Amino acid sequence: MKTATYLLIAALAGLATLTTRADFNFLGGVSLPDGAEIISFDRASGSLLATWSSDTGHRVQVYSLDASGSLSGTRAIDLTPVFGTAADTFSLTSVVADSQGRDFGVATLVPADRGNTVGKAVVFQISTGAILNTFDVGYHPDSVAISPDGNRIVIANEGEFINTTTQTPGSVSVINLTGVTSAAGIGGLTGSAVTTVTFTPGNLASGVSIDGLRNSRDTLADKIPAGERYLDIEPEYVSAGNDKAYISLQENNAIAVLDYATGQITAIHDLGTVELTVDASDRDGGIAIDDAVTALRMPDTVATFARAGETYVITANEGDFRPDDGDRIRMKDLGKDGAPALDPATKAALDARYGGNALADSALGRLRISAIDGDTDGDGDIDVPTLAGSRGVTIINAETGAIVFDSGSMIEEYVATHDPETFNINAEDVFLDDATLAELLDVRSADKGPEIEAVAFGQVNGRDYLFAAAERQNGIFAFDITDFDNVQIVDYYNLLTGENGGGLYVAPESLLFISAEDSPTGTALLVAGFEISGSIAVFDLSGLAAVPEPSIWTLLAAAGGLAFAGARRLRRSAN
Repeated sequence: MKTATYLLIAALAGLATLTTRADFNFLGGVSLPDGAEIISFDRASGSLLATWSSDTGHRVQVYSLDASGSLSGTRAIDLTPVFGTAADTFSLTSVVADSQGRDFGVATLVPADRGNTVGKAVVFQISTGAILNTFDVGYHPDSVAISPDGNRIVIANEGEFINTTTQTPGSVSVINLTGVTSAAGIGGLTGSAVTTVTFTPGNLASGVSIDGLRNSRDTLADKIPAGERYLDIEPEYVSAGNDKAYISLQENNAIAVLDYATGQITAIHDLGTVELTVDASDRDGGIAIDDAVTALRMPDTVATFARAGETYVITANEGDFRPDDGDRIRMKDLGKDGAPALDPATKAALDARYGGNALADSALGRLRISAIDGDTDGDGDIDVPTLAGSRGVTIINAETGAIVFDSGSMIEEYVATHDPETFNINAEDVFLDDATLAELLDVRSADKGPEIEAVAFGQVNGRDYLFAAAERQNGIFAFDITDFDNVQIVDYYNLLTGENGGGLYVAPESLLFISAEDSPTGTALLVAGFEISGSIAVFDLSGLAAVPEPSIWTLLAAAGGLAFAGARRLRRSAN
């Protein structure tokens, strides 16, 4: 019944769509077997770079992006020999093209022996594929960026959790390119050009501390000693400015700021929690966005932009647990096998809300939460069940850490209204297992929902846009953020179904905005890299315009959604 109601609302919203949505224009794409996870654009040559990493090799694929927006392969740059053989490399994790058009790109590689050996940044010439230089950086380099002025390569070294006995420190590496005017100049640089900054006290500016940050090796009963906590800081992604770099610390739920001049971390912004209303069960019969929850934001990808003299950071709040899942638990398993219990008062309040059994599978029982967060009174049990990842995006002031926008439940609500067939699906099962959308509806609701993986910022037709990609649900969303007080989703595209996609574009991992000034087509473009299908899609953005005024159909659809949510809550509470 509830899914049928959402379909009715979607039908009404579809009428509104004719007058309230601009259009992404899908131009086409290519497929790169075994991955096209991370992408970057070299405006000087019109080349698009994409990572390709598998058990048999690791390379950067170079494509030409032409005036029609079409992609054609030009060369593959083989990085397999950097650590020896394919088996000696754990992963090719990231790539970036030079911001100044000096005909080089940079890729980061993680060795197979990542618990004992640092990673490398490899600089290659785009036009020839020649490797120009390699640099030792930190453990598990996961993201690379180049400052707009071209003076610095910046790498976020995750130092990812391996096991409870092997710990490698997360860090940020900066390669100084000052004075380098061409690709040839890269070859003359030595290891002295690299500075790697860990999160030890000596690298933190006055007043900056990591003591209060989330630590994935903590338990409610036992905290990691202060002197070891730097080992568990995990830089995930970096956006490089000319003077500072902005780094997501995903497992730590924070954003760090690195000042190049001092070589210190000058700020760490704890992103705290957010109150949401989501669909928290995959066993409740369909779409039901009526569960009030608390979530850590836990950002993956970040993007930065400037406005009125201020720098802002956009975060994709994917959320993440340890690779061994040691810090996650389903709510119904709290109090079992040595796991922390749910606070009795909290359980009583939740039971009252859910008709006597909040831990039923159709309620909150299957919801995955953090096993180490939410003990607000320090007594060893969980008072506030807390999700890892907030299923949306956030914008913060880079210097103060103040949150100027958070999308809350906007993405889940938008999909429920405009594309309910893909609500909280796991898109990779369509590609890998030939599953149907009907079989996959709602399957990710008890986990991370749509799972927002990537973000990008761009200006089109005088407006500021935030673009976000949902890895599991597969959708790409355009938010008009010109007015922080009136942010709206103004466009959406899902290539999983329909004549343009047909399941060939699955699991968007990265987004790339190309301005009209830099674009071979003369119009702004959005390019998406899809991890599971190994595909790249190109969209024309010239149709994006101002935030529309809501039509009567939009208002009716919104009213219907609110009425349905209220009725659903009453029904669940009464059962």
